[in-house]
Amino acid sequence: RESVTDMTQYEAMFEKAAMEVSDKFYNDMMDMFRDEPEAFAGRSDRDSWEQQVVYAQQEIDTAIVEAMSAALQRIEMDLHDGQYDDGR
Repeated sequence: RESVTDMTQYEAMFEKAAMEVSDKFYNDMMDMFRDEPEAFAGRSDRDSWEQQVVYAQQEIDTAIVEAMSAALQRIEMDLHDGQYDDGR
């Protein structure tokens, strides 16, 4: 079976996309703390909130890369199996 044997370029693209999403998430979550610090009273100060956001950001990075890679592999397999052949 033919396959995308060199996933290096795809992986780099997936990682870039994941970083863009997780950076946006980080900024939004930190803005939330800045805009409504009273919502965090008794649970998190700014430093502990930032640490939690960074851990969540790392999980987002990993999850996005894994999901995109799995989707690409599944779609490529479907393509090779004729799933996109409309019968023409």
